Amino acid sequence: MGLLPELYLVIDVKPHSASASLLAVRAGEKIRILQTRRDFQVSRLKSHLLALPFMPTVILSVDPVLSFTNEVPVEIIRPKPNLPITPVELENSLSQVFTKISNEQRKYAAQELNVPELDSILVQSDAHSMTIDNRPVVSPIGQTGRVMGAMFSTAFTTRPIFEVWHPLFNSGREFYFTDALRSALFSLCGHRDEGRVLHNGPTYSYLLTRNDSAEGGRLSRARLDWGINELCEPLMDAYDMPLSAAYHAVLRYRDNLVSPSVAATFANLFAPVGKKYFRELRAAGLKSGEVYSNHLPPVGAAGRIKVKEIPLDEVVARRGLRVEDSTGLSPSETLSFIAPFVEFYYHKKVSPVNYWLKRRVHWLIPV
Repeated sequence: MGLLPELYLVIDVKPHSASASLLAVRAGEKIRILQTRRDFQVSRLKSHLLALPFMPTVILSVDPVLSFTNEVPVEIIRPKPNLPITPVELENSLSQVFTKISNEQRKYAAQELNVPELDSILVQSDAHSMTIDNRPVVSPIGQTGRVMGAMFSTAFTTRPIFEVWHPLFNSGREFYFTDALRSALFSLCGHRDEGRVLHNGPTYSYLLTRNDSAEGGRLSRARLDWGINELCEPLMDAYDMPLSAAYHAVLRYRDNLVSPSVAATFANLFAPVGKKYFRELRAAGLKSGEVYSNHLPPVGAAGRIKVKEIPLDEVVARRGLRVEDSTGLSPSETLSFIAPFVEFYYHKKVSPVNYWLKRRVHWLIPV
């Protein structure tokens, strides 16, 4: 009898809706999407979990308009470098650094989410990429050295999202929180490499860049005053069609599924929208090169900027995984569930450091 698959419930939270996919990872690291609910309600969470043969790990991925994540490098100078690091020293050192970082990042999060600081809720934090005197270590405990380094990851959401998903945050069960921007970036670059990704949403888009010179941390993000719906508006005006039909027509045009004459007409209609798109990208600091997107609009290149769709199969294969079945989901829908899973599956480290941070986060959150 073969081993039971590992189950993961990935919930994709948008501003006005949520969808969820149940993933199974079988022998050979094959990912199978067992079922997807496009209208998922938090009130169904408990009954949905109880209906499963065994409890899955829950991964909550939130739209960037509702979440803010960052990575902050820290260095702690030890007064007695020749003595081994003890758990007490590690906890005290991280406590001081974590309090300072969380307060600083709350200000950034409030600005990005356009909410008061009190409504910017810290929901998850961990430390990774630990070093001693620039030497990578799994854990600093027992090590000697002068400079202890780490990368702190913090995640904030808005109070309304926290209150809606309160049963999950305070369930006492293990779960993972991320956002669509960070998980897309990780799926491309891992935790260490520099890179940039683009999240094209219905009304706004976000550009996330990881580099060592970003102000306030390693991640810098910019909001673009442009959304996929802007491509639909010319079609809605010209053909008197609803948003859903216009969106479907945009996708058919993007995938070269319309006649040459229709393609030429659409290209003329989309031209002003495309110019605005790349104008926004340049204003966000992207002057040239390639950028990968979760959802490729039919305006893929302008000047020295080229927008490409995140290569899902390649990304998954690079992690030693493969998607066995996506149950008819579009590439962007599949990515919205697979990218958060990949981020969790390979880089959610269970360590004494992160156990302590988890306790610290729950102490800070107003319940």
